[in-house]
Amino acid sequence: MKRDANLDLIRCVAVLFVLILHFILYSGWYLTPNVDFSHWFMNMLRALFLNCVPLFMLLTGYLCCRRELSARYYLGLVRIYVLYLFSCLASLLVRHFALGEILSLRSVLYGVLNHRANSYSWYVAMYTGLFLLIPFLNLAWAGLKTRRKRLVLLGTMLYLTALPGLLNLRHQIYLVWWASLYPLTYYFIGAYIREYRRKLRPGPLALVLLAVLAGAAAVNFFLSRPEGFVFVDGNNYEGFQAQICSVLLFLLLLNLDLSRCPKGLAAGIRWLSGLSFPVYLFSNATDLLVYSLCRKLIPQGGAWVYAYALGALASLLLCIPLAWLAERLAHPLIKGIKKGLRSLYRRLTPKKAE
Repeated sequence: MKRDANLDLIRCVAVLFVLILHFILYSGWYLTPNVDFSHWFMNMLRALFLNCVPLFMLLTGYLCCRRELSARYYLGLVRIYVLYLFSCLASLLVRHFALGEILSLRSVLYGVLNHRANSYSWYVAMYTGLFLLIPFLNLAWAGLKTRRKRLVLLGTMLYLTALPGLLNLRHQIYLVWWASLYPLTYYFIGAYIREYRRKLRPGPLALVLLAVLAGAAAVNFFLSRPEGFVFVDGNNYEGFQAQICSVLLFLLLLNLDLSRCPKGLAAGIRWLSGLSFPVYLFSNATDLLVYSLCRKLIPQGGAWVYAYALGALASLLLCIPLAWLAERLAHPLIKGIKKGLRSLYRRLTPKKAE
């Protein structure tokens, strides 16, 4: 594919939203009293920033919906896990030397294997499963020859993953067993957008997105108790709020006209886009460091929650060069591992009879 600047922009927005969503978590806003308009406004911002992970999943469906099963395909996991191991090392160093956590060899090994050494690496575990399924998901997608049949598939996935959150806002009246399939919902929506993409006007999309965000904020505001935010099925990644908002935001960013974007800004977006995955992973180490300092330096009371926004900026400024350095150091290792695996595959694969 020819490089699409809009896809680079989507990656950048997604990774920036990740850091801001973590700021909301670490700042303690979820425990602040639900008493005034500012809480409703923060609900609206939270509904916007929650689209970070769904944007990545939609982008995966958009880009990977035509991938086919091959030995070479599986080499894509090498980069993911080399960078994951590097990020685990960074997080463990921060936890031991900056936070004073006592770590044993056993806890480190278990932490790496069960994806707890880096608390943000649940995404790596999720993406690994999705990555392994993609060639087979694509066979199912390609087997549906008409647009109508593909819409039935999307409707089925939304029924399984989005409907429970809508029906269970107050009381659980619908089983949520299948809701954890939400990555597949986002994947197939991304594939649908790729297959039937057409030009849309950004202005109306922005207005609809703003209205939906305001509605989501109102729902969450009235669901919240005086002591703070209430998490329900509908206002998490698998919920109907994120599924609607993320699709609108994805379409908005996809349809922006970037032809007049200054060359310097375009180059910066492209550069940060290439680092989006390691920035996400290494933000765990920088978040642990920065927000531990925030808790010591920023007294609670008044606008203490918003003062943590400086922490989010500091974490971003720290994790970008860290991710760049890790990418540079990991590159020869990734290249060597891929070369070794290709050589091993050729040795194990029987040659065709002449």
